[in-house]
Amino acid sequence: MRFILFFLLIPIICFSQAQQEQKLSFKVTEVKGEVFRNDNESGWVPVKNGDMLSDNTEILTGLHSSLSLDLTEKSYITISQLSDVILQSTRIEKFTLATEIYIVSGMIITSSEKFENLDSELSLMFINGKATLKNASGQIYMRKGYGVSVFSEKGDIEIEQNIIGKSIKRKVYPGDQCVLKMNGQLIENSEIVEKEMF
Repeated sequence: MRFILFFLLIPIICFSQAQQEQKLSFKVTEVKGEVFRNDNESGWVPVKNGDMLSDNTEILTGLHSSLSLDLTEKSYITISQLSDVILQSTRIEKFTLATEIYIVSGMIITSSEKFENLDSELSLMFINGKATLKNASGQIYMRKGYGVSVFSEKGDIEIEQNIIGKSIKRKVYPGDQCVLKMNGQLIENSEIVEKEMF
């Protein structure tokens, strides 16, 4: 009897572990212009519509080029022209679709919306911090050597600044824009943001 119970419990244990974390791939839905990927296996190759991109894939977009990725029916990421980003991971854990992307430079336009019973949380990391969008949408622009601009379109975006061993969290509310400079200075006036970044 114990022997039979043991084998009946194995699928339940495996199912509960699978529910804790399920790894996914990034699905390419639209490529415009010249976009290349490097997954450390095949070197730099062009990205095509329908490609499934694995964790730790680096993406480079050319002039007037972009790449769109679908996470769910309601969540997407668009990597704009002249961008260098690393798609670190995307997975389902504890009723949340958790996606992590590192921005070396360039712009990401994104929308992460709740889909059925699944929250969508997107973490965009950069050299001096992180922007987290949970069921929110916005734009994040990293200007190499200068800083990052964050604009919230819908929902709150949480910014985490990493300054000399300290972590400071702030929120950007819908319609607001701010710049986090490389030296840790935060600029919150929208008119100054436009002059400073572009």
